[in-house]
Amino acid sequence: LLYSASELCSLYGHEERAEQYARHYLSMAKLAHGEGSSAVGDAHAFLSALLSKRGCFDEALHQAGRLLDSRQRSAVSGADKSIADAHWNIAVLQNQLGQHQ
Repeated sequence: LLYSASELCSLYGHEERAEQYARHYLSMAKLAHGEGSSAVGDAHAFLSALLSKRGCFDEALHQAGRLLDSRQRSAVSGADKSIADAHWNIAVLQNQLGQHQ
């Protein structure tokens, strides 16, 4: 419900409220599934996307890093597409911030 409310707020231009709902969604995912779960990783990914949309790239990068940590903890094998996607998201945000590596 929190995720859906956040998406609807974002869709209708209420970005600050969307971020609040996304943060609550992240908190509830942590409580329900545990810090290193894939559900928490999904919540970090969603929050990172919302923050990017608002132009808050520093905080989005932080959330993307948390996503990567979560994906690495829950990975079954060494070559996991979700880990590669998380690395890609971090690279895009770093590029946006001028932090080329």
